[in-house]
Amino acid sequence: MYAIYSFLRTKADETETTLQPHRCLVMSDSETALKEIERAYRGRTRGETNRSALNAAVQAQIDIIQRHGGYVIFIFTEGHAGNAPNSMADAAAKAHLRSRVTSAYEMDLARHVTNRACIYMHEEEGQAD
Repeated sequence: MYAIYSFLRTKADETETTLQPHRCLVMSDSETALKEIERAYRGRTRGETNRSALNAAVQAQIDIIQRHGGYVIFIFTEGHAGNAPNSMADAAAKAHLRSRVTSAYEMDLARHVTNRACIYMHEEEGQAD
């Protein structure tokens, strides 16, 4: 979901700078992320609030883009199924896995991210990973 946020943040910033509408197409192989974005978007119309800081941040970027006459379209694509844009995005994500957070909005978002310890158990073995 962070990649979606980062892309939309860039487009929202460009929209506010140029005052020109942007048409954004987001292709993602994360069905979970897309469902969360849709759930949050639909929930807003019912007065619900976002529980996730990242989801709220995504919604804020969509609002900025729409406020200036632009729009955002989300499309689910099968992961690792020969889709060229998806393969390029996957390669870029892997290349930046260990990179440092450098931009101001990444640092702002990172402040809201919390980690917690997690132990996975194998059912058949009963042993932790």
